[in-house]
Amino acid sequence: MLVSVLILCNREKYLNRTIRNLLDTAAGDIEILVYFDGSQQDVLSDRRVRWIYHPENRGRRIAINEAVKHLKGDYFFHIDGHCRMLVSGWDKALMKIAGQDGTASSAIWHYRGRKPELLHHNIIPPSFLGFGSNRDYREHSDRGVVCEGQEMMSLPGCAWMHHRSIWQDFNEDWAHWGFMGAEWALKNWLCGPLPKPIRLCSTVICEHIGKSHGLDHVNDRQETLMQLAKLYIAGKAPDQQRSLKWLIGRIGPKEWRSVKW
Repeated sequence: MLVSVLILCNREKYLNRTIRNLLDTAAGDIEILVYFDGSQQDVLSDRRVRWIYHPENRGRRIAINEAVKHLKGDYFFHIDGHCRMLVSGWDKALMKIAGQDGTASSAIWHYRGRKPELLHHNIIPPSFLGFGSNRDYREHSDRGVVCEGQEMMSLPGCAWMHHRSIWQDFNEDWAHWGFMGAEWALKNWLCGPLPKPIRLCSTVICEHIGKSHGLDHVNDRQETLMQLAKLYIAGKAPDQQRSLKWLIGRIGPKEWRSVKW
């Protein structure tokens, strides 16, 4: 099985470190496609690495929809250019958890100008669902036992894998980047005849350094999440066959389950 690694890139300081790490720690066959969205830089030379350059910065949603057309693998792995896999054999482990019907997420060792934290679970920020605060935006390992293959409501922004057969394009009418993990998760959980689960691969850890995006479309991120919430609360997403209430009942924190919609 070939795993296609997709890195969307716009001025990434650690790009070649990320590429080298992925090549060194993969247990099986991988290819890496770097998609330059609006800027270009030197790429580590290796037969397993390709790149595509688009001169205009169009944002991650448009770029990823275009880039996946060029992937050759049976599985797609989405990762940022400022990450590092801390576990060898990440590709085989994620592939096993994803199967052919779901998406497997790494645990994230996260830095963004504050104390590092290990993130296992991801949930939808409750304030955008119309109730509560964002205190429980991320559930951490101290909230209970973390199990391999445990279902998650949402996804982090990177370090997740799925079979190519379940690919669905992102909505290009929304912000150019931001909350793409939430969009992917809601689409897979709630749309189509059967849910396509989001599962945690707790044994695989991705170090995410974080990045500041000084781009005009950053301010649209919050609007994107509100549009997502409105769409799925109303049950009006394309081919939506399950409600957001169903997902909260299956996975969400216990205190959410009595919410009046």
